[in-house]
Order: sequence, then structure tokens, then C-alpha cells
Amino acid sequence: MAMQSAWLLPEGVKSIEVNGYPMAYHEGGSGMPLSLVHVQYSVIAVSLRHYFPEPWDGRGDDFSILQHADDLAEGSTRPACCASGRSS
Repeated sequence: MAMQSAWLLPEGVKSIEVNGYPMAYHEGGSGMPLSLVHVQYSVIAVSLRHYFPEPWDGRGDDFSILQHADDLAEGSTRPACCASGRSS
């Protein structure tokens, strides 16, 4: 249930009553929600190998959960890619 906050909220920030307290939150994007609690993060959503936007014909042997995990592990060492979150 939406609740009016006792203080001014920035544009795009909403609040909901939680145990009698107006909990502020920002919601964006689509898909399954991911809650980041009490910290500021920059979230990067990656497209795994052979998924959108790549047009893939289904050929090759480099499409597996192990390959995806390896790609994410390698990419997470790079500053602008594949981090599930990094503090700002």
C-alpha cells in the first residue's frame, strides 16, 4: 500500500508502508526484481553469448552454462562489463 512520506522524496522515488514506516524505493526496468539494500550501485545487465542482440544460427559448441559462467567470470574483471553491481 502506498504511503505518503514525511519528507520530500526525489523525483522517481516512491514509498510503501512497511510495518508502519514509509520505506522509500526506486523501481525500474523489467523482468524479475533484484533488491539492492541501503547502498548505491550501478547495475549492469549483460546479454550472454548467443542471446539478443546477436543473431545466432545455433551452430557451434560454445553455448553452454559452463561457457556462460566462464564469460561472466572473465568479464567481471573488466571495469565496464559483467559486474552484477559495483558501489558508486
